[in-house]
Amino acid sequence: MSGKALLVVGSPRTKSSNSHFIGKYLIEKIGERGWSVDEEFAYQAIKNQDVMTRILKKIDDSDLVILVFPLYVDSLPSQMIKFLENVNEQRKGKGGPQPRLVAICQSGFPESNHCDFAVRISQFFARDSGFDWAGGLSIGGGSAVHGVDLNELGGMARNLRKALELTAASLVNGGDVPVEAKELTNKGVLAPWMLRLIVNRSWKKQCKVNGVDIRAIFND
Repeated sequence: MSGKALLVVGSPRTKSSNSHFIGKYLIEKIGERGWSVDEEFAYQAIKNQDVMTRILKKIDDSDLVILVFPLYVDSLPSQMIKFLENVNEQRKGKGGPQPRLVAICQSGFPESNHCDFAVRISQFFARDSGFDWAGGLSIGGGSAVHGVDLNELGGMARNLRKALELTAASLVNGGDVPVEAKELTNKGVLAPWMLRLIVNRSWKKQCKVNGVDIRAIFND
């Protein structure tokens, strides 16, 4: 079975974002299974109507659309919401074969359940915009990706890579996001204690670089 898959990244950091590296790994695994794959960035589309028009056409021509975005205040980034509103306006009421839609939300929180509401919003969007909902993934500790290829993270991202590989295998065969993949991402990229340790070290480093006394911040 072959088809066309489109990745739409919803982070304003576009190619350097953790969301992009997560989505990129999935779309590459889909491509390795004989599908034609492509990627676009929602943030660019809302600033340029020509880009928006191009993406809307690609969506219509796709068999599978994958949204990947960071969690912003328990929801999607405002730029992504605006992008989806444009998609909804263009697609609502369309007949004929409908692309399947997958949503992946990643968060800096260690616990993946913070992303569940945003994935649920994406499901309602799919229903209202003429897509066939194929499921979603909630990923905790996404900040551990730190803007690098998932293959470079070694054992740290083992569960995440496995979840994305299982998802790719299911999607190209017409299935939904598998339960096993959801269970793996529910574990987060890192154990919560390890993520907190890394984040705390990062904050201390940034304070030192910028000449900020971190003790003064918490004693204020």
